[in-house]
Amino acid sequence: MPQVPHAKLKNNQNTSYGSTTFSSSQARSSCRKKKKPLQDQCYKAKNLAKERIQGSIEEQYSKLWDYCKEHKRQNPGSIVLVKTSLRGDDPIFERFYICFDQLRKGFIEGCRTMVGFDGAFIKGQHPGQLLSIVGIDANNGMFPIAFAVVETESKDTWTWFLEIFFNDVGVRGVEAQNIHGWA
Repeated sequence: MPQVPHAKLKNNQNTSYGSTTFSSSQARSSCRKKKKPLQDQCYKAKNLAKERIQGSIEEQYSKLWDYCKEHKRQNPGSIVLVKTSLRGDDPIFERFYICFDQLRKGFIEGCRTMVGFDGAFIKGQHPGQLLSIVGIDANNGMFPIAFAVVETESKDTWTWFLEIFFNDVGVRGVEAQNIHGWA
């Protein structure tokens, strides 16, 4: 592979990279030193750039309420729930449930009365669990119905998730389960 020669800078020429401006003498001296940035410097720079682009975690969580309102506006009849707890006067995110109206109707009208439940880990800076419910359609395919993001996978979070789901699809109590064909 042929090497392309780099353009030479004149002594008084300034070079701009984003908001930082380097003089030609600074650029030459940093090239001569060939210092590598430390790993933690790169990590801090990456996180700073990510925060400037995406906003902080707190800003993202504060947009959750706007997301819920927009989702309900765009998908009338869908169920979107957010559970929080209070730490002082600040709401702290705990759980999030969503069931699209069209998926719920499709499940009730065209799927078998059998559902599958699953949980998956959410890794990263704010770990949790993604709980999901899928049905089986007429072609034996998976049909997503509802999902939730919860703090941990426990009896309490599964009970919360399943109570909301069965209420959404109209299954209430043992009598209703026998009438609708649920086992």
